[in-house]
Amino acid sequence: MLIGFLTAPFRDVSFKDVVKFAADNGFGGMEVVAGVGHGHIDAAQVLKDKGRSVKRLLKGTGVRITSLARYGNPLEPDSQKREAFLNELRTIIDAAEVLEVPVVCTLAGFPLPGKTKMQTIEEEAPRVFAPLCEYAAQRGINIALENWFATNLQGLHHFERLFEVVPCENFGLNFDPSHLVHQDIDYIAAVERFAHRIFHTHAKDTQIYEHKRRWVGNYESAGVRIVVYDGGDAEALLQRRFEWEVLPALHMVRQVNDAPCKIHRTAKTYPNAGNYQALLRSVYQQLSNHLANGSEAA
Repeated sequence: MLIGFLTAPFRDVSFKDVVKFAADNGFGGMEVVAGVGHGHIDAAQVLKDKGRSVKRLLKGTGVRITSLARYGNPLEPDSQKREAFLNELRTIIDAAEVLEVPVVCTLAGFPLPGKTKMQTIEEEAPRVFAPLCEYAAQRGINIALENWFATNLQGLHHFERLFEVVPCENFGLNFDPSHLVHQDIDYIAAVERFAHRIFHTHAKDTQIYEHKRRWVGNYESAGVRIVVYDGGDAEALLQRRFEWEVLPALHMVRQVNDAPCKIHRTAKTYPNAGNYQALLRSVYQQLSNHLANGSEAA
């Protein structure tokens, strides 16, 4: 399984330096934040110079871009804002084709005002995602949605219904099992059921504060679930051995379709790029060892 990282936490670091960090530390790939006029990759600029500047930076490094990422709300209630975001996604899809990147990652959107997640999926998702997937398919690109529990992809029943109403073969998941753990959802069953929809994966270990969950229940996420390398004392975290609750799911993904795996942490977590780089090195080594040991055991 190719292990890489999401570039979002390097928001104040140039793309050139991010590529150098990846190459110097053995990472095989990156999920690169993209946009129009912003992000580590400016999709409009890629189209303008036919991707030459990006390809030049990657040449000879051994690092490849496994996906372009633009996380926003494709189901934005305001029609003008929605169309602006979808136009940006289409430009990123065009850039992915130029760069020969097979996947564009985004979100499933949020419940529309006055509607449940399921109602939003059934009534609104098809008119947005079906044409977007068709546009991407014409360019050989897969659309992968991160299953962040705050979006319309909360439970596996949401996964199932979304792929029923939008059955496009290039419509799938940027699968993050950590978002299922604190909900007590079977992430192994998720891999078994949706393996053919997993185009990309996120690796975040997860710890549950059971005493807090017993107080607020599963519907509250604040303070119940933490990503174990999220915030706090970076030096202390570097000494920690991660338990990797989600590792069985990553093993299964590797066995089924070997989708790329990206170590993922949000941009706000580590404002200090040096701390984040050190943490990535530690997590990469541990995750690589875990996956290697699992392979030997198999």
